[in-house]
Amino acid sequence: MKRPLLMLLNPTSSTKTLCVNALALSLFLANAPAWAMGKAPPQRVMVALGDSMTAGTFANTTSSPGRRGGAGALSASELQPEVQTVSGQASTRDLLKFLLKPVLENKNTYSWATGRRIPSHFERLRDVLRSRGESVEHFEALNFSVPGSKSLQILEQARKLRDELRSRGNPRIEYLAMTIGANDVCDSTMGPVVPDAEFESTTREVFAQIAATARSVRKNSDERIRVLVAGIPPIPTSGGPEFWQHQILPGLTCETIRKRVFPFCPNLIRWNSEVEFEDRMNQVARKNAILERLVHEANERNPELEMVFGSGLAEVRFAPEDLAMDCFHPNAWAQKRMSEELWRNQPWY
Repeated sequence: MKRPLLMLLNPTSSTKTLCVNALALSLFLANAPAWAMGKAPPQRVMVALGDSMTAGTFANTTSSPGRRGGAGALSASELQPEVQTVSGQASTRDLLKFLLKPVLENKNTYSWATGRRIPSHFERLRDVLRSRGESVEHFEALNFSVPGSKSLQILEQARKLRDELRSRGNPRIEYLAMTIGANDVCDSTMGPVVPDAEFESTTREVFAQIAATARSVRKNSDERIRVLVAGIPPIPTSGGPEFWQHQILPGLTCETIRKRVFPFCPNLIRWNSEVEFEDRMNQVARKNAILERLVHEANERNPELEMVFGSGLAEVRFAPEDLAMDCFHPNAWAQKRMSEELWRNQPWY
């Protein structure tokens, strides 16, 4: 009779696996999409690829409690973490990521691309389809974005897309929105700045993979997949003194957060003169120029794609109160603005 208690106090590897799998199953059943529960699979989808911006990293937090991005734009009750699930045989690292996901990923809530609690592109698209008299009952969003992703990781996302669509019965891609390049121009824990030539080569592969997927799922030879590629935002503008001195709480400034807690992209946000600022801006501009050129090139090479470069994000300017608690990523209010700016760039809806 004591054995079950001893197993809990001193769990074996098999016991741990059993517990994790049981937890994963219960969470899956509680949060599984309709198609996985025996109902009709999606007939068409919106797809999102990208990095932390598209994942909505830290978007449910703010650097300005009580001001814009907090209660001013979204009430405290609206700034809620997403329900996340853990699957497979989870390791300690997997469980840690699982615990952090409520702030690292807000794909279904505050992402400019697929968030449900802001007027994201997915929500705007649903409204457009409804206005046309089209059903959105079997229309879903698939957001593959992963915080910290450079172009090489986004290539992996693009490769996963084809398998995911096949598992769902090859639904039609209504629209694909993506961010790429922001981490390639940043020196970070994910690696050093990616050289322009390497960035160009990898991004070309990303677009080629999207085209290959489009060919495999399109219903007729005339169908073209609509793709919006967002430009890299002007990251160096958040390196101005007003950002470093911005006070989050009494006695706590963004300078402390940036230097001691979240040292994101120091090569772009640390500058001390106008000359240094222009140099950082030029680094971003070069990557954006590559992106825009590759978008035009992909259109010419792939008749199954209709791609647009979203310059709206490359031109947007944020204030300190538009940032999340990490003093780097956009908060929910800024995600709403990103959605608005980029929606103007797409010509289809």
